[in-house]
Amino acid sequence: MSRRIVILCSLFILLTTAAVQGEDSVALGDFLTAAKIPDGYATATRDIKVEKKVLGKMIIVSKGSEASKAVVSIQSELASSVPARRAATKAYINVLASTFTGSGFKIVEKGIPDIEKETFDKPILVDLAFANADGKKVWTHQSIFFTDKGFDVQVIADDADTFASLKKWSMTIKPKP
Repeated sequence: MSRRIVILCSLFILLTTAAVQGEDSVALGDFLTAAKIPDGYATATRDIKVEKKVLGKMIIVSKGSEASKAVVSIQSELASSVPARRAATKAYINVLASTFTGSGFKIVEKGIPDIEKETFDKPILVDLAFANADGKKVWTHQSIFFTDKGFDVQVIADDADTFASLKKWSMTIKPKP
């Protein structure tokens, strides 16, 4: 009888732990997991296309019409060599920066590692802040990492508190095992 109780208790603990872990993380598309999406935010997935060819997926995590959001780009066709990863990383950073500088913003804070020294065994973390002539500030964070695919996790926010919250959440995004 006591053996059955121990087995039942162990089973209950195992199932309870699995259920709690399942609530703490969510799948982001087919390739990623993350902590539970922040309250009030929803996801939308779109194909990344050039003409009719699908190059990957984009997962947008946003809250209604707010400007603050997280955008996860997954590039499906990527060479695994270090030079190819360096080129992709530079492109990810430059595209985000040029989006803002092309809209009249200037970079006012910059945290970019030396890409030429990166080994790509851990995510590349990039922080940029932009301001326009009216003093409006936008903060961005990128976490760039690779498996057999390229991942560019971007956080974009127009207030410091939302930026900190979304950045913290974005750091939980990892490839599925």
